[in-house]
Amino acid sequence: MRTFIAIEIPAELKQKIVAIQKKIAETGADIKLVEPENLHYNLKFLGEIDQKTAEKVKNALSNVSFPAFDIHISCLGTFPSLSHIRVVWLGVKEGSQQLAALAATIEEALAGIGIA
Repeated sequence: MRTFIAIEIPAELKQKIVAIQKKIAETGADIKLVEPENLHYNLKFLGEIDQKTAEKVKNALSNVSFPAFDIHISCLGTFPSLSHIRVVWLGVKEGSQQLAALAATIEEALAGIGIA
């Protein structure tokens, strides 16, 4: 199964992202829009893993604790370029240090079970 470790995006922000998606789609760009329920802040992409590995990941992450924090968006960008959009990303203005620390905590927990 294709697996990510991610943070859910609040409904209000999802609505704004959907509005941006619609504007991009109106340009005629050849893109596949992500369904609102699949929008997320990606902290770690694990790729294709089996059920046994998924259970190990779940168990390792169940021990991770992190204080709540706010995230504020600063900008929007595309990857790899505006002329060839594969991914639309949102830049974080406030909360980026906490996101990085959370990602590092997750990396550390996964390293403990042999996942880099």
